[in-house]
Amino acid sequence: MRRLRGVLVGIAVAGAVLAGPMPGSASSETVVRGGYLSVLPTTFTHVKPNPRHPGRVAFTLVGGSVWDGSFTGHTYYTASGTYDLVSGDVSGTVDERLIGVVTATRRRGILHVAGTFRLDGSTNALIVSETILGGAGAFAGSRGWLEFDAFILPTSTGYGGYHGEWIQG
Repeated sequence: MRRLRGVLVGIAVAGAVLAGPMPGSASSETVVRGGYLSVLPTTFTHVKPNPRHPGRVAFTLVGGSVWDGSFTGHTYYTASGTYDLVSGDVSGTVDERLIGVVTATRRRGILHVAGTFRLDGSTNALIVSETILGGAGAFAGSRGWLEFDAFILPTSTGYGGYHGEWIQG
């Protein structure tokens, strides 16, 4: 009987460890990294020249990408910003959702991130800085940040990497 109780306690402890943090327990920080590729064509939903600043155009667009690495899945995003017709520089804000999995655990969910972006018109280098706002499923209660370094091709396809800190719980 004593041996059976020891086995059951061992199974219960292993199950608790594998299940992850319990509600109300301390959060867990994880360094995340991976790659991404824009896969949906960027579609402009609004474009308006700025009469106060000739040569600048305000825009809103939608698009999507695939991620691999710590998080694997497909995203869709909306972005708003300004395009400088002279320099080619682009900057603005982005709101994005990843529908995918935490690769290490294969748990599914939706991750919500939002932030800013800046495209250097002379090099086509793109930097995106996003804050993790939460999510559902495997990403419920998430916080942290992600940064993307990318290169945008003339076809508007982008590719690059991401890194950041994911706080679960």
